[in-house]
Amino acid sequence: MDAVATDGCSESADAHAHMGLRYRRGDGVQRNAEEAVRLFRLAADGGSNTGRLQLGLCYLDGEGVEEDEEEAIKLFRTAAASDYSNAQVQLGKCYIAGRGTERNFDEAVSLFRKAIEKGTDDDLLNLGSASKDQWVWNRIGRKRYGSSSELQTREVSMEKVSLGVLLGWVGY
Repeated sequence: MDAVATDGCSESADAHAHMGLRYRRGDGVQRNAEEAVRLFRLAADGGSNTGRLQLGLCYLDGEGVEEDEEEAIKLFRTAAASDYSNAQVQLGKCYIAGRGTERNFDEAVSLFRKAIEKGTDDDLLNLGSASKDQWVWNRIGRKRYGSSSELQTREVSMEKVSLGVLLGWVGY
């Protein structure tokens, strides 16, 4: 289960976000997307970035609410502006796909970098104990450049990763 970020919001906002996640997934309760949306909205209104992110995901997919990609982007931006790394990742994915916003690959990469620096529980960006260069190599560079011994000679970095590889990397 995703951790609910304690981001300076009230305990009740965090609790609403946590319960919303349970209703969204059917974790210990009957799955109910409309109830999840209601709880995420309460959480977001109370200042919870987890609530904002999850409500945005519901809007993005039309889950429990009418699909509204622009509203999703507003919620992701608010949470990402508070340095909530999971929202930075989601907003970056939207910038790459052009969902709810114009495509902006530079902004997407910038958001991914911020999320990596801050730390994220998003499986796509989880660094674990690897160095950033090694992580980039393992996730992206090997697909593009070959064996890991080339890491030292080519000095693979995010700037040198082709857009096509990045698009495959984020799943869009």
